[in-house]
Amino acid sequence: MNKKIILLIIMLLLGITATASARDIPRTDPERKAILNAARSEPTIRFVVKDLYRSGNFAWLCALKSDNGELRRTDESIEVYAYILMRNKGVWVAKDMWYGFLGNEGTNDCSKAVDEIPDLAGPPTSEKDLKTIWQFAHSYR
Repeated sequence: MNKKIILLIIMLLLGITATASARDIPRTDPERKAILNAARSEPTIRFVVKDLYRSGNFAWLCALKSDNGELRRTDESIEVYAYILMRNKGVWVAKDMWYGFLGNEGTNDCSKAVDEIPDLAGPPTSEKDLKTIWQFAHSYR
């Protein structure tokens, strides 16, 4: 087989893998809207999603909040919020998990939100992690 064709096939396979492992639910998925609505404290709030992960009946959201097109800030820092959610009888229920600020470089992976939770090294990567966060949020907060 031609080397160019093999390289093209590899690139396509890598692209498919990267797309399948994305940590945001597509905007067209009704579950995404339901999760965001459950976390929304006011109808005018819009989220800038930094991390959205769902597995089974649990979900994790890390986002910035926007009011009328302006990101929420404290002094010069942009506020970051994290939520753990559980779907109960078809309805998503959100629990505030953490509140922080973007770093000077403008990035934050929300790993600080789970620093207090034993046996969790960063944002969730499995349904087991999501259940652990949910239990922690309801046991200690």
